[in-house]
Amino acid sequence: MAVETDRVVRMVSFRGEPASIPDSEVAAVRKVLDRSESFEPVDYLTIGELVEVVHGPLAGVRGRLMEYRGQKRLVVGVQQIGQAIAVEIHPAHVKAINS
Repeated sequence: MAVETDRVVRMVSFRGEPASIPDSEVAAVRKVLDRSESFEPVDYLTIGELVEVVHGPLAGVRGRLMEYRGQKRLVVGVQQIGQAIAVEIHPAHVKAINS
């Protein structure tokens, strides 16, 4: 499937290989784009995944995604001082750490 905007065209890929996206998923994305006043793309993250905070006062802190709390909050477990703490962070401020 090709992704196209006003100035960018590229093939959708997964791990460097062309990806096939079901029509139902394309339709769902179109529905969001057509009917939502605002949306915010964020990385797809899974519970237990290693993540890094990339924006805000905690930028650079790494931890493990522990849970989702609503649509705008993640709980990230941080163990940089020998103790685990959980902090709530907006999903747009976190990215997956590729191993």
